[in-house]
Amino acid sequence: MLSILSSVAEEELVSISQNMRWAYQRRFKNGQSKINTKRFLGYDKGKNGNLVINEEQAAIVRRICKDYLSRLGISRIAKGLKADGIRNISGKVKWASSVIREIIRNEKYVGDMLLQKTITKDFKKKRNKGEVSMYYVKDSHPAIISREDFKKAQELMVERAKSKSNIEGNREKYLKLYTLTGTIECGHCGKTYKRHIDNCGNVAESACWICSTYLGVSFRKRPSF
Repeated sequence: MLSILSSVAEEELVSISQNMRWAYQRRFKNGQSKINTKRFLGYDKGKNGNLVINEEQAAIVRRICKDYLSRLGISRIAKGLKADGIRNISGKVKWASSVIREIIRNEKYVGDMLLQKTITKDFKKKRNKGEVSMYYVKDSHPAIISREDFKKAQELMVERAKSKSNIEGNREKYLKLYTLTGTIECGHCGKTYKRHIDNCGNVAESACWICSTYLGVSFRKRPSF
C-alpha cells in the first residue's frame, strides 16, 4: 500500500513540475518574465510590475561600462569601486570580478531580455546550453546603456579573451621547451631559475640554470650568491 501511495505521489510531483515548466515556457514565448530586482543592480519594480530605472544604481552601471570602454581591466574597475566606497547590490563595498563581468555582458542594460538562460534539472538550477529554447525580447524595458556602447564592450571582451588565450598558449609552449622550466626556485629571493647559455670565447657553449633575479641586474651589481 505504501509503495502504491509513494508511486502516486511521485507521479503527481512529475505532473506538477511539467505543468509549471509548460507555464514558464508559455510566459517566455509571450515575452513575459519575472525579475528579482533585489538582486539586480540598476532597476526597481514599478507599480504595474514593469522594470523602472533606479538612477542611483544606474550611475554605477554606466561607470562600469565607461571604465571598461576606457580599456580598464575588470579587476581594476572592481578596485576603483571599492576605493570610492561604492556598494554593490548586497550593500557591501567589495566587488567580485565575476559580478563586473556579468554587468558588462548583460543584455538587460540595453533594454532587452534573453529569457530561459537557466533551467532546472533534477532539482538543480544550471545554465541552459541548448537543452531548451531561449527567447530574446527586444526593447522590453528602459535602457541604461546605449546599444552602441554595449556592442563595443562585447567586441572588446571577445578581443581580450582571444589575447589572453594567445598569451596562455605561448606560456604553455614555453614551459614545454625544457623539463626544469618553472620548477627550480632560488633559496634567497624565491624567484624561479632560468636556462642560461654560457659562451666563453672559443670554449664550447654550456647550458646552466641561474636565478632570474641574478640575470636581471647588471654584471657589476650582481649579488654574490
